Amino acid sequence: MRKKKKKKNQLPMRVNILFLFVFLLFAGLILRLGIIQIVEGEKFLRYADATENVISKTNTPRGVIKDKKGNIIVDNEPIFNLVYTRQPGVSGERLLESAKLLATFIDKETDSVTERDLKDFYIVLKGQDNLIKEKITDVEREKVGEDGLYELLLDKITDEDLATITKEELEVAAIWREMNTGYSLSEQVIKEGVTKQEFAKINEHLSELDGIDVQADGERVYPYGDTLSGILGSTGKIPKENKDFYTVRGYDLNDEVGTSGLEEQYEDVLSGIKEKRKYVTKKSGDVIDEPLVVDGKSGQELILTVDMDFQREVEKIVEKHVRNTGSASRAYAVVVNPKTGEVLSLTGKKQSGGKMVDDVSSTYLQAFQPGSSVKGATVLTGFMNGVMQPGETIYDRRLRFPDGTEKGSYRNMGTVNDITALEKSSNVYMFYVGMRLAGYGFDCRCWTGDKSGEAAYYEAIQTYREGFHQFGLGVKTGIDLPYEATGYSGSAFSEIGLVMDYGIGQYDTFTPLQLAQYVSTIANNGDRMKLHLVKEIREANPNGDEQGKLIKRIEPEVLNRLNASSEHIKRVQQGFYRVVNGSSGTARSYYRGLNVAGKTGTAEVGRKGSGLENLLFVGYAPYDDPEIAFSVVVPNVRKNAGAGITHRIGQDIVKAYYELKDKPYTLNQHNQKDKSVSEDD
Repeated sequence: MRKKKKKKNQLPMRVNILFLFVFLLFAGLILRLGIIQIVEGEKFLRYADATENVISKTNTPRGVIKDKKGNIIVDNEPIFNLVYTRQPGVSGERLLESAKLLATFIDKETDSVTERDLKDFYIVLKGQDNLIKEKITDVEREKVGEDGLYELLLDKITDEDLATITKEELEVAAIWREMNTGYSLSEQVIKEGVTKQEFAKINEHLSELDGIDVQADGERVYPYGDTLSGILGSTGKIPKENKDFYTVRGYDLNDEVGTSGLEEQYEDVLSGIKEKRKYVTKKSGDVIDEPLVVDGKSGQELILTVDMDFQREVEKIVEKHVRNTGSASRAYAVVVNPKTGEVLSLTGKKQSGGKMVDDVSSTYLQAFQPGSSVKGATVLTGFMNGVMQPGETIYDRRLRFPDGTEKGSYRNMGTVNDITALEKSSNVYMFYVGMRLAGYGFDCRCWTGDKSGEAAYYEAIQTYREGFHQFGLGVKTGIDLPYEATGYSGSAFSEIGLVMDYGIGQYDTFTPLQLAQYVSTIANNGDRMKLHLVKEIREANPNGDEQGKLIKRIEPEVLNRLNASSEHIKRVQQGFYRVVNGSSGTARSYYRGLNVAGKTGTAEVGRKGSGLENLLFVGYAPYDDPEIAFSVVVPNVRKNAGAGITHRIGQDIVKAYYELKDKPYTLNQHNQKDKSVSEDD
């Protein structure tokens, strides 16, 4: 009985504690609401009427580009830009007053001012209401409504009206245009690179210029002048056709981006992260409180595979031999590491207007008929498809076809096999490869396969292409540059002669870069390496004399392996060695003592009888343990007038490589002028 009574007494106690706890909770809630409403009410009402915007971005330095030994080859030089941050609710008329004042302080180019810009400016200059009364009738106004009134007014402004804008007003228009371009609270560059005098004048009147500021920025500079300029690329405003691509990635339309070369390819690495200012504004646009600043980050550095000493030496070699060979107007050379795919040099030079100019971009953007230089791929394609066997002999002589046409080598060579066919550059051996791929037996004048005619020719050329693709011929090399060309693929399959021409490099076209990858694949025992110009990506270096933190190292990448046996590849390597070192080799007069292997090439180009030819050489060294592979292309030379130019270029490149390989190297910082570079370089 006592136990039951004790339990009854405990129950009300627990209920009372629970009620007390609930009471305290409600009391705290009421107190907090009172503080919010009475003490902080005005503050929260202000924020309730606000929207948060990321509105202001400030550029950070773009990443520098260095050569493999740390020399700066693309840098940033400090400049000052005149910038306007448009404030909410500022009218076009108010902008006009600021633009007029600025026009008295700075010189502004007017080339970018469009007709539409001038019409907008004219309306602000003369007053929109005044012009509406002057140019638009009540009937017209009622017809278009208020929404269409401005467009109608634009149509009413004539060329005669615009002609009244003075030269001084045109400069004001150019400034007003830049100020009027951006969104509210976004920065717009009015002028890049203001002078010291302009800066001083603006600084004196900043209190009169709402939203105007002068900000430090960087302009790309090139310590090595034009060297590699076509590969390094350029920067500029976002192209109209790429506007959507960049805006969805957070860019502003007035941002500078890479527009070609490595600058474009590695835009996301070099551009860095802008400093951002987050403003809180009322719905009316008025700013609440100071902005929250989010720090930016400088762009990352690119370390290239190129040694600028070697690059400049190759450029000198190419330029010298083009100048010394009267019939040559241009030449291209590509040097790569066959084992890693690293590009060691890309060079293109051409004569234009009596001057030698850089044409390095043509090494990967322009394709040429390669002539006999691709015969190594022809022999291996024959092996890979089982239509030729190592050591098999062919009798090289003029081949006469039933229709009366004749084809042959530049001379009758007698019996040749795969190795001697490469050494002597036999066309007839290659013709047999093509005919057998098509299923045509020359000796029996009969078809040996299940197809004949155009169907057989088409299939043979496609088989050739499949084989050549394994070397990088007719496909992308993987180079880290935009818009790489893959060459031209012929589309005629009407006769056996076209199939035969394919095997001697007189049909499809290839770039100097593809040809370098082709010969490097042979040098590398059948492994085709992805070509690349960037060796490392590093954090920006804050100290200037130390390497930044490694972000990424580009490792060697095998794109594919030739579908050929080691024995087959060695046969072609031996043939290439004999080209340079054999008693009948077509390049036996050159490369002495350099242990080079390679293949010569000559292709007749232009219309029949034009008398023009492409001269080529592809090679690698040293033969027994290759460190470099290279291609040399000299296009459109008068027949028999450019003999030896490709070999002179090639052997000088190999010599330069050996000479510079172990040479002591002094780091050349951008702020320490390289004494080996003249002011005119």
